[in-house]
Amino acid sequence: MTDGKQADVILQMEIKRQNRLIKRSTGKIPLEIWDEQLLKCIAHLAPTPPTSLLDLHLSLRVTRKVHTGPYVEFDGQSYEIAPTDRKLVTVIYHPRHQLWITDHKPKLTWPPILGHFTLPSV
Repeated sequence: MTDGKQADVILQMEIKRQNRLIKRSTGKIPLEIWDEQLLKCIAHLAPTPPTSLLDLHLSLRVTRKVHTGPYVEFDGQSYEIAPTDRKLVTVIYHPRHQLWITDHKPKLTWPPILGHFTLPSV
């Protein structure tokens, strides 16, 4: 994928697929729930996150071990980070764009950032 248009095509396909699957947690199909709530006039959408949080919400995440130094290995590279007592950290990344190393998994806001790196585009 090389641009936003291609990404959006894939995203829309995945949204349609997910909305037609029975969810294990509820035993229901999301699209049917939405249609039912529309008929009852109780359907609502959550607002999009603030722009400052979009990098966080649209990211991929993995856990990595902190090595003495301190540094973290990710995708065949070593990244020096700020000193931390943590044994494990979270790598939040956008492939071929940038990554952040944080001291714990994010919830709804950015956790403390131990390192931020721009990745080479391949």
